[in-house]
Amino acid sequence: MPAVLALATVLTTGLASVPVRGAVLESGSTPVVGAPPVDFEREIAPLFAAKCLACHGPNKQRSGFRLDVRSIALEGGEYSAPNIRPGDADASPLARYIADADHDMAMPPKSGRTGARMTAEEVALIRRWIDEGAVWPD
Repeated sequence: MPAVLALATVLTTGLASVPVRGAVLESGSTPVVGAPPVDFEREIAPLFAAKCLACHGPNKQRSGFRLDVRSIALEGGEYSAPNIRPGDADASPLARYIADADHDMAMPPKSGRTGARMTAEEVALIRRWIDEGAVWPD
């Protein structure tokens, strides 16, 4: 199921409204306006470590995909390439896989190998990180 792209309106000083493009509203999430950029090391890497690296890390690379090596994560695996499209969460298969619990490619899989599915807040954070350019230090 494709993500819903919404156009959010933010009121500024009560005088005018300013549209904010690229705000994605899913599962009750709201756009974050004026927030600092998502920090990969502090916010995204721990999510990948907790929910993804058991199957897509240094010891195992299901579908030829890794989320512990930037170049491979951005390039993609056997089923989708590129898997992360900086600046466009809607076009990034990774964002679709972590958000769509009913799809065959839903990640983490329902089998429980890697623990619980991502929460709506975690999905929104990863989508925001991708939309902000998927900044990932080498």
